[in-house]
Amino acid sequence: MLQPWKKTGSRPVGDFRIFQIRSDRVISPRTGVEHEFFVVESVNWVNVIAITPDQQLVMIEQYRHGTGTVELEVPGGMMDARDAGPEAAAVRELREETGYEGEKPRIIGQVFPNPANRVVPIIKEFRDAFEKYGKVQGVPSHFNLEGYLAGKILVEAIRRSKDSSPAGVVRGLEMLHDWDMGGYVVDFSPTKHNGSKFVDMSIISAGGELIY
Repeated sequence: MLQPWKKTGSRPVGDFRIFQIRSDRVISPRTGVEHEFFVVESVNWVNVIAITPDQQLVMIEQYRHGTGTVELEVPGGMMDARDAGPEAAAVRELREETGYEGEKPRIIGQVFPNPANRVVPIIKEFRDAFEKYGKVQGVPSHFNLEGYLAGKILVEAIRRSKDSSPAGVVRGLEMLHDWDMGGYVVDFSPTKHNGSKFVDMSIISAGGELIY
């Protein structure tokens, strides 16, 4: 029977405000050897496509430090602990950023692959790891996949820069040029901080439930 790894220690590595990284020391139950793993702690995000009664798209202007330009974009932000789900977070963010009060929100798209599609190599890897180490049985959620990919990206950045400080993580991310994770490509550079252009459409049932 598969046994959990025993944690012998944990320390914070860096606080990047919108996410944190910690280092865990754990012992393999199979070999008894101690290993170090980097764990990413972050919240989920939402973006909102809001349409007014006269069919106008609601957008905002915001200065983005990553690109150094004023961007025209849809409203969005981080999910709070008090939000009941992505839909509730979307309504709140729309109200806070634009003053509009949305209703009947629906999930229509996500920027990660279908977590059920094992044909994609990175999804097969994720599903195998989820089934082996996950504490929850059944099909993993999109949030599980998002955390898995974010963790792999940040660990790879630290591996390349050999520096887990905030500046080291940034340097490592900027080294990830056209890095194919197995069907999901990440592309950063010193002048390009938007690492992925992947977009996948969702399927919604007649009752408004997310199928995929």
